[in-house]
Amino acid sequence: MLISPIMIIGASIDMEMMKADNNDNKDSNKEANLLCGDCIVNYKTVQSFGNEETIIKKYEEHLMTTHKNITAKGMKSGAAFGCSQLSQYIVFGVMFFFGGLIIKNSVDKETGEIKVNAEDVFIALFAIMFGANAAGNAASFGPDMEKAEKAAKKIFKIIEEPSLINAVKIDDDKTKKSINLE
Repeated sequence: MLISPIMIIGASIDMEMMKADNNDNKDSNKEANLLCGDCIVNYKTVQSFGNEETIIKKYEEHLMTTHKNITAKGMKSGAAFGCSQLSQYIVFGVMFFFGGLIIKNSVDKETGEIKVNAEDVFIALFAIMFGANAAGNAASFGPDMEKAEKAAKKIFKIIEEPSLINAVKIDDDKTKKSINLE
């Protein structure tokens, strides 16, 4: 149980890195794509002024900037992912080692009887591992849950706002249009 926080931290790092990679990949080539699209739409103008080489160089610059950014982010995310996986597998190894020690030390020296069942030890180890991993994955959704809570509060504030129009009250003013209730 003492090493569960290490697994929770490792699993939350994994989830954060996956979310960051997905968000970064969406906007990575935005400027290069815009330049390429404009050139395709206006290819006659680009060709008539003889700017093909200039456009190609600008396009390559955009791609190289994107390449450098993605490479740097990839190195950071790869190192973080590697550390989180390493920590999780170290935790697995430590847990199995101590599980083996528990089973070994539970043997009665006089009778040779095993007091702790190996199945019970493995059930406990897997419960701890999967529970900590699930807690780490759930913890990474904390910021999204906070945004959802704020949005729900705004929605309920709008719903609970009293209306200035009273649809139930029948007005005696004959100049206003009304529905005949009969």
